[in-house]
Amino acid sequence: MKNYLIKYLILFLLGLNLFSFEIYSQETGIPDPPVFQYITIDLTTGHTLLTWDRSPSPEVTGYIIFLEQNNAWMPVDTVKHPAATFYEYDLSKAVYYPESYVISAYDSSFQPGGRESQLTDRHTTIFTSAVFDSCTGRIDVNWTPYIGWADSLESYILYAEINGDSLYSPESLDYLTKTILNNRNRGEFNGIFNSN
Repeated sequence: MKNYLIKYLILFLLGLNLFSFEIYSQETGIPDPPVFQYITIDLTTGHTLLTWDRSPSPEVTGYIIFLEQNNAWMPVDTVKHPAATFYEYDLSKAVYYPESYVISAYDSSFQPGGRESQLTDRHTTIFTSAVFDSCTGRIDVNWTPYIGWADSLESYILYAEINGDSLYSPESLDYLTKTILNNRNRGEFNGIFNSN
């Protein structure tokens, strides 16, 4: 009976060791990246807002936000929560020029250069400029393209506010640059983009 117990105790301990090894080997893989959904700018604060779907990897404990600077991805912050799907970057300069971002996921053993997912696809903010010609009453609106949705982006819609009235969409705009003609209200003009 004593030999029988020792035999099963040894098998049991070996089984735990194999089980532990199996769990360890599963966790040594690189986590899957999140799915970067979109990026936008809060017009009241100028902050850039990033939205993504969580990484499907269960070992993920957080996300790293990267900003493109001088053709290199520079980490700007770490979101230390596995269920996070949103980030607000308050040092953004996207009201002055377009900015590109990517995201990666990391797991519980993360250390610099450690287990970090591949980077998501790039998403780039829209930068808009408008020039008003007071002689003709013409406003030329130009913008950089939104980068991040590949071929699924069909058009842009320009929303305008004139003299403090509520927002309206004067027309659906084609892919790069359009002009709004004959705005003779001579009031304040503010535009907000919403992509289709």
